[in-house]
Amino acid sequence: MEVFPHYYYPMKCNPCRRLVETAVVEGAGLDVCSPPELDLALAVGTDPALISYTGLGLCVDLMRRLAKSGAMVNLDSIRDLEEWVQSCSGYPVGLRLKAGPQRSYRAKFGIAVEHFDTTARMLRSTGTGLRGIHVHFGHGGRSGAQVAAALMDTLVPVLERLKDLVAELEYVNLGGGWPVLYGDAQLVQPKDVADSLHAGLLAKLKSVGFSGQIAVEPGEFAVADCGYWAAQVVATKDSFECDHRSGSGWEQTRETHGRDQQRSEEMAALAVLDTTTPIPSAAIPYPVHVLRSVNGRLVEVRGERSQPYRVVGITNSPFDTIRKRVLLPPLARGDVLVMGRTGAYLRSLIGRFHLRAPPAEYVLET
Repeated sequence: MEVFPHYYYPMKCNPCRRLVETAVVEGAGLDVCSPPELDLALAVGTDPALISYTGLGLCVDLMRRLAKSGAMVNLDSIRDLEEWVQSCSGYPVGLRLKAGPQRSYRAKFGIAVEHFDTTARMLRSTGTGLRGIHVHFGHGGRSGAQVAAALMDTLVPVLERLKDLVAELEYVNLGGGWPVLYGDAQLVQPKDVADSLHAGLLAKLKSVGFSGQIAVEPGEFAVADCGYWAAQVVATKDSFECDHRSGSGWEQTRETHGRDQQRSEEMAALAVLDTTTPIPSAAIPYPVHVLRSVNGRLVEVRGERSQPYRVVGITNSPFDTIRKRVLLPPLARGDVLVMGRTGAYLRSLIGRFHLRAPPAEYVLET
């Protein structure tokens, strides 16, 4: 990640200790979102000054621990700021900015742009220093230039609201989350983002008084393409078509939710794997390979990929769909499905539903 002069590895995308240690050795700071992540960050020898804590629901004890350690803390709400100035008087702090379209989960993070006047008054009245701004940004930029332009439209008005506080900012952390498809089809390359941020955005921020550093959290770029995940097929079903009789509930559902999509999913065969859900979205196009035991050795099945499958986990839950639809050779019980390029968010999202232990994890050095 040498294209970004200042960056933090988001531990949430993959907290494997070896990866975290590698990120620190390579000069990265660590983006931390929970007490266990903080414990691991310190356990691998990270300088607290290189830890950026951005998480929901900070208790007073955790605030005091972070303040005394020297870590950067980005508070998520005005209520958090009120508790900080009461319990950590004299310690500067960062603020998390909620920006961009507030769809889905993004609405729960950060302080809205229009509330920064209130936070600025609170900081001034209590003498609390403002170290930086962390941006939680839902945008649709499909190039580095578009990302930079969207951030500029949001950040410049915020810095103008802060006025005299801008000069003391040490950093503006832009987070990550740029549009990316794992593998060869990345929509935005890291260098494209870095060049656009420093050529356009940084100059504009400097024009309103900012003299600190731009930081980013390129976790998916760092580990998305690495990693394989494997699980065994424990059951197959030829199809799970519903009753097509006229007037059935299925017909009504099909009309409601879309004929083509419903039909394509209903006609797929089903493969059940001995695993819980291991990925953040069943729509992400991880490549899938099939291994089969032949004479005691696992070999890849290279037959025609003619059978559409819906791949699910083994839990008694409707939420463990792994792939909605993927073309594979006809599967048999005992086959092993291997998904590639699963480095980001794989380990983090494997649950322990039904008290199932997470699978073993191995790190290979090449």
